[in-house]
Amino acid sequence: MYDILEQLSAFCRNYEQYEIDELIITAIVLMFCLLVFSYRRTLEYAKSEVKLRKSNQALEDALDEIKILKGVIPICMYCKNIRDEKGEWFQIEEYVRSRSEAYFSHDICPECHIENHPRCEKEFREYAMTQGELGR
Repeated sequence: MYDILEQLSAFCRNYEQYEIDELIITAIVLMFCLLVFSYRRTLEYAKSEVKLRKSNQALEDALDEIKILKGVIPICMYCKNIRDEKGEWFQIEEYVRSRSEAYFSHDICPECHIENHPRCEKEFREYAMTQGELGR
């Protein structure tokens, strides 16, 4: 602090048109402005850091919930069972359910319904046409 005052008084001796009081007041005002600016920057930084941590936590939570099946999955061309890494065979529903959070709901597509229930073909075709389900 004394070093600054010494430099300030040396400056005043070189430039006598400035009063030392004016220079001291100007320096105090400038230091106060710098302090306020630094405080605001610190607050903005802290707020952005909190926001970033929250969004990172949300992303980490989302990634924890995601399980992805990757690679080549060997599947039987006849019964559609799947072979796992140990060589055991599983139904496709069981395989996917054990390795992800997906579940299956069984239904019959219109073409398979007609093929497997030929007695109901006419009624089903009429119903499917009105629902817009046939031929998708």
